[in-house]
Amino acid sequence: MAEEAPKRFLFTLAASLVTTGILFVVLLLGGWAYNYRRSSLHEGRLTRLLEKHPTVAPVLEGLRAEGGQLLGSPSGEPALRQAAARWGSARAAEVLRKGSKWPQTRVVQVGDMIYFLYFDSADVLRDFTSVSE
Repeated sequence: MAEEAPKRFLFTLAASLVTTGILFVVLLLGGWAYNYRRSSLHEGRLTRLLEKHPTVAPVLEGLRAEGGQLLGSPSGEPALRQAAARWGSARAAEVLRKGSKWPQTRVVQVGDMIYFLYFDSADVLRDFTSVSE
């Protein structure tokens, strides 16, 4: 009977470690899936908006109606670099590349996402970058 105690302890320890490992993997996959879905929903939403070729005013009005907040309208490369550094996170290079291509950029926070919206000289939406905070 004394020999069973160490075996029981090792079995319980192994079962606890396996259970903890499985729980860790489940939580990791759940977090990844949530972030993927959230990002893909925002990307899809902005893609559908882009297909309609809206102008600045209705876009900003619609985003404000949903609780979005205009964070900035960087004008010129130094201001665009500053906005990309502040809100662009891992996609700062993309923000700079796209922002330098179009004359107008608007930075809007919608929930926990930051939208960089790029407009042409006729105020028509031409491209976007969405960044998770």
